[in-house]
Parts: sequence; structure tokens; C-alpha cells
Amino acid sequence: MTANLALILWPGVALILFATLPVAKAVATCLVGGYLLLPGRGGFDLPVLPSLDKDTIPALTALVGVLAVAAKERDLHFLSGWWPRNPVIGGLIVLLAIGTVGTVLTNGDRLNMGNSSLKVAAAVSR
Repeated sequence: MTANLALILWPGVALILFATLPVAKAVATCLVGGYLLLPGRGGFDLPVLPSLDKDTIPALTALVGVLAVAAKERDLHFLSGWWPRNPVIGGLIVLLAIGTVGTVLTNGDRLNMGNSSLKVAAAVSR
């Protein structure tokens, strides 16, 4: 319970960091502080998404903080070259994302851990 509360409150801490520190120091403090201060146990396991825990929440809050500062300063030119110009490579990236989501939704393999076995129900009925 306390671990999840700390994870929920971390974006607020990151907001204070980005409001009071320069961007580079805020990012470093958000990442290192999150890894050092957040509890190892606990987290939120949402379907189809990676679990939100000590490893992902500091990184996501730092990313949102940097994008918010850049949007506030209207300095979004660093996003201009993020998508490849070659349409074949762009199409392959889209297919990779679609294939990954499709694999997660239709994977019905058993998960074996020691002597126990877990059958994960597929999201799409056959």
C-alpha cells in the first residue's frame, strides 16, 4: 500500500523538480532520485503495457517533464526528425508495433515456473 502510494506521488515530486531546477538537473534528479528513493516492491500491472514500477515511473516522468518544458518554451524542433524519411523503414516500424500488440493479445502459451504451470487466456477468442 505504501509502496504504491510512493509511486503515485512521484509525478508530483517530478513536477516540483521541473518547476524549481534547471532542466538538466531536474532530469538527473528525477531519474536518480526515483531509482534510489522509490520502493522496489509494488507497481501497477496494466494490460498490454509494461508494468509501472520503480524502473519505469521515473523515466516516464522525466520524459513528460522534458516535453512539457519544451512545449512551454515552444522549442519542439528536436522532435522534427524522429520519424524516418524512408517510407519502407517507417512501414516496417508500424508493422513491428502491430505485430507486437497482436502477439501479446493472441499468445496462449503456457508459462512454466518450477513445478507449476500457468495458462494465460488469450484476449481474442478462437
